[in-house]
Order: sequence, then structure tokens, then C-alpha cells
Amino acid sequence: MARILDISYHIPKAKITNEFLSEKFTKWTPENILKKTGIRVRGKSKRNETAGDLAINASKKLFSNSKIKKSSIDQLIFVTQTPNQCLPSTSCEIHSSLGLKKECGAFDINQGCSGYIYGLFVANSLIESGSAEYVLLLTGDTYTKIINQSDPSVMPLFGDGATASIIGR
Repeated sequence: MARILDISYHIPKAKITNEFLSEKFTKWTPENILKKTGIRVRGKSKRNETAGDLAINASKKLFSNSKIKKSSIDQLIFVTQTPNQCLPSTSCEIHSSLGLKKECGAFDINQGCSGYIYGLFVANSLIESGSAEYVLLLTGDTYTKIINQSDPSVMPLFGDGATASIIGR
């Protein structure tokens, strides 16, 4: 059975705070936002920063601290609802940017909230079938670019960020 062997993340430096949101949506206090969402601060990507960029940053941090080297990765899975563009897939761009081996497969999964779980399921399936020994599972989104900035029902819930996990036996 597969398991998470290592994990890292990247959150952009710019932040959206509950204080900022309570100034924007005056019916909410910072304490109420925290109580309702469980979130204190959200990442906000730069205008030209993509979900792929965030995932690359998370991956670099992961590999700099992991015993498992990027040359061991057999499959890259990128889970996002905010891909860099339609074609080529963001996972292929990430694969190239990280310098993964040519034999390493790469594909995107379009999922949101449950995306990490879907990615774990697929990674486990690849490992259990013998198709891969190590899978690099990435998630990343830049929701602040697509959500309605005037909608108090969604703005407090979404921020930008990425995770990188190595899945193996």
C-alpha cells in the first residue's frame, strides 16, 4: 500500500487577512471570519504568477529537504482548477521546469476541494499496479484570480497556494 513519504507547500508572500476582509465586508469581523472559516490568512499570488509556478516552488522546497531525489520520480500528477492554460498541460510544463527524467509521465487532474484525495487515489493505483515506484503529487490553485472579489460568500474561503507530496510504498 502506498503512503505519503514527504510533503511540502508554498504560499505566496502577499496575503489576504481577515482584517482586510472585514474592512471590505463590514458585516463581518475578523473573529467571525475565523470562526466561520477556520482561516486566518490566505495567500495571494502575483498578477503574472500561475498555479504551476506555485507548484514548482513547493516542489523545489520538497526536493531540497527530501531523501528521495527527483530522479526517482516515475509519475507527476498535478491537481488544479486553475491551470496555466488549456494546452500544453500544466503538469508537462512543471515536468520540464523541474528537470524530471524523460520517462516520467505527467498529467493534470481537474478537481477542487477533493482533489488531493483524488490525486492520492490515483497515485496509490499507479504504485499498486507497479506502474510507478514514486509519484510526485502536486496541487495548486490561484483562485483569487477567478473568484468574485465583491462576493462575501466566497472571498473569505479562497486563497492561492500549492502542495508537493512524494507518494511511495
